[in-house]
Amino acid sequence: MSEAYFTNIRNNIIENIKDSNKSLKIAVAWFTDKKLLKVVEKLLDEKRDIEIIVFNDRINKKELYENLYYKGAKIFLSQKLMHNKFCVIDEHTVINGSYNWTFNASTNNENIQITRHHYELANNFLKEFESLK
Repeated sequence: MSEAYFTNIRNNIIENIKDSNKSLKIAVAWFTDKKLLKVVEKLLDEKRDIEIIVFNDRINKKELYENLYYKGAKIFLSQKLMHNKFCVIDEHTVINGSYNWTFNASTNNENIQITRHHYELANNFLKEFESLK
């Protein structure tokens, strides 16, 4: 099942990642939204396996990820310009779209699509995630 969202995107991301049971693979060019970072940090406290890839530039300040790193998240910095904006939840649900995980994105005209329980699609995104690492 797939759904597209054009409003209330941050909350839809939060609700879906909070439903994870085991893992999150997040590949977003810019990840600076403190509300999203706090939710991810809480999921680490609940023993989720979390890997994050972000673009290595001045926008993605490394101190934003310190707590995540020290709580066990694997953080990768892309040296190549990346525009990816996707997340794979528990190897079967994909969040993908134009929405960077930044505070500014919450005020822009953006979109995401959430596809649940589609293992083949999720596997394609997981392969891309591994190639980005």
